[in-house]
Amino acid sequence: MNSLKKKYQTGALGGSILGLLIFSLPFERIPSLDILDGQVTIRINQLIAVVLIAVVVPAMLKQSKQLLKVPRVFLVAFLFILFLGSLLSLDLSAAARVFVATSLTCITSLAISFVAEVRDLEKYEKALIWGTWIAIGFGMFQYLGDTFGLSQSITGLAPNYVKAVFGFPRIQSTALEPLFFASFLLIPFSILSVRQLIADKTRAITLFAVTTTIVLTVSRGATAAGILVATALVLSACFYKRRSWKKILVCLGLIVAAAVFAYFLTFVSSLTASKTGDNKFSAEKKTKQLVTQTVNFDSQDDRVRNRSLAWEAFKEQPVFGIGPGNFDRYAKEAYPGYRQAPRVIVNNEPLELLAETGLVGFITLLAFFVTLLYSAFRYVLRRFLNGDLGNDGGVWAAGIIAYLGATAVQYQTFSTLYIMHIWVAIGLLMAIVLPQPLTSKHEVRTSNSKSS
Repeated sequence: MNSLKKKYQTGALGGSILGLLIFSLPFERIPSLDILDGQVTIRINQLIAVVLIAVVVPAMLKQSKQLLKVPRVFLVAFLFILFLGSLLSLDLSAAARVFVATSLTCITSLAISFVAEVRDLEKYEKALIWGTWIAIGFGMFQYLGDTFGLSQSITGLAPNYVKAVFGFPRIQSTALEPLFFASFLLIPFSILSVRQLIADKTRAITLFAVTTTIVLTVSRGATAAGILVATALVLSACFYKRRSWKKILVCLGLIVAAAVFAYFLTFVSSLTASKTGDNKFSAEKKTKQLVTQTVNFDSQDDRVRNRSLAWEAFKEQPVFGIGPGNFDRYAKEAYPGYRQAPRVIVNNEPLELLAETGLVGFITLLAFFVTLLYSAFRYVLRRFLNGDLGNDGGVWAAGIIAYLGATAVQYQTFSTLYIMHIWVAIGLLMAIVLPQPLTSKHEVRTSNSKSS
């Protein structure tokens, strides 16, 4: 019985740390600390993840049989393949950095799958919403601050995203780039859209704010992913056993109204430009710039070249790949124009995985996602057909499935596997749809009553 109590205490402590981790997810760049000449960045969510791993891994190892079951076993196997690929890499330092970063996020995801409880999802949602609102608030400060002439040292905007480039600022907030911020925002967007469509408790204002901010990041991949997610969820809600046409129309109205609101926010900087005599970007030009950048999916020359190079690298080493993090070295050796360039990436995650981990790594990771999503679809479909998907477990499972679909779309336009918020979402989905390895409070109470 002491063992049961210890497991529950580990789960309870891990759950509290997880709430803090979820809250910290958007804070990737501000605040952070660069070390080793900027080659490594220490982030708050990484530090919290390390604490979570330290608390949970001892209990995980005692339940190691769960790590050998599908789908977790495929993720463990992928990390082992990544380790072997690192040892065989030409650029060992790059391989080591990518291996450590990927291991951190993947092991965090596994730890979450051992300690997260469905009954705590309301608490986790509050943590997600608080973190989201702080990040959105700072992003709006950036937008208005840059619009009215505040310096970048105050707004925190990178030079590529100020109004001088597009005629209006791109919201970057606390993330490394707008596309990463948009990737994070797709988590609350997906979950809150499901909640708005089928649940009794909704968060309409937050959904409106999230949608507005996604549009103002001007991330093409995120915009496409958001449109596909919203379309799929609305169409699914039309066939839900306990559907509400009012909820469906309100959800659609919120998303459309938020997009229109973001569109009109671009005119704010037009007013300031006319007062200062800066007419480089008229209102019409800014509007055209927003629409063109958002819906333009034509590949840039360097992206076309990088994808071609990734395919060539895969054909040269099709089994185990050229090694994690080694595409940069390969690209600079294959294309002289990149010799003086900063780190070169594929900007397409499937191709980068094929190039760096080969068929073995790619298929292993794909098997993890296929088997996880199979379990998740079964979990959601059963509740969907019964008309009881509106509870926290159903809303989060459906929302994370939608988010992973959105991420698959967005991953066609960038390539970083070790993104903390993506793997936290994956860990939560595993916790919801797979058997919970750690003992719950209910089991402790049952054991107590039997012993007495």
